[in-house]
Amino acid sequence: MSAFAMRARADIRARSTSLILLTLFTGLAGAVAMGSMAAARRTDSAYDRYRIATSEPEVVLVGCPQALGFGAAAPFEQAAKLPQVTSWASAWISPVGLFFAADGKTPLFYRDDPEGQIEGPTDPGAMHELGSPLILEGRAPERANEVAIGWGTTDGPRAQVGDTVVIRLVNVHHLDRAMRYTGHGEPPRGAFLPPSRLNVVGEYIPFGGLSGDDSGLVASAPFVQAHRRETVSCTIGAFHLRGGLQDADPFLRGVSAIQPG
Repeated sequence: MSAFAMRARADIRARSTSLILLTLFTGLAGAVAMGSMAAARRTDSAYDRYRIATSEPEVVLVGCPQALGFGAAAPFEQAAKLPQVTSWASAWISPVGLFFAADGKTPLFYRDDPEGQIEGPTDPGAMHELGSPLILEGRAPERANEVAIGWGTTDGPRAQVGDTVVIRLVNVHHLDRAMRYTGHGEPPRGAFLPPSRLNVVGEYIPFGGLSGDDSGLVASAPFVQAHRRETVSCTIGAFHLRGGLQDADPFLRGVSAIQPG
């Protein structure tokens, strides 16, 4: 696995540390074991109130293309039929890419590395089912050229509401070239799509982002629809369970019993 892929995998795993994150890296059996280990139970009343206020999902399934180096198909539709599920929605995430400040050269989130990730709903109507992340300033993105930035204190310049950021997503036709890129110097030709300049319209606390080290952007459904076929991405399934976190273990067992195909 390349350094680029390893960073992408680490970013996804860190993205939802306060959730039960079931990431399908190597297949269902291994994924469920990984999810169970990550299923820390939160009993703090302040956190409980936060979860209720934001409609945070109990379980997140992540499926990535195998070409990315750590992927497997995610059984979203089958999982949605399990008896514990009350609702679910899908979202899009691109865990690999180049993220810069307005000059297109200065790394956005980390001083020495342009890594980051961007995600968004696959359908405008799915936003409610995904939950309501806490907006600290501004608003949620609505247009294809708008993003909100996750709250955090990483060592890069980051961005404020009203700023412009520049991103370059991985070209789905040249993933092999992108995976050879170390994050320094000029990237291989064709590995990344042309730069996209995006306006920051909000700052928010993402699900699982209470640690304050988020390195991601959230985009609008129009942005996702414009880019999902031309860039390497994963799919997220956010599941709300009938019994809350108490239903997480039986839900995970149900997912583990789903046969591929």
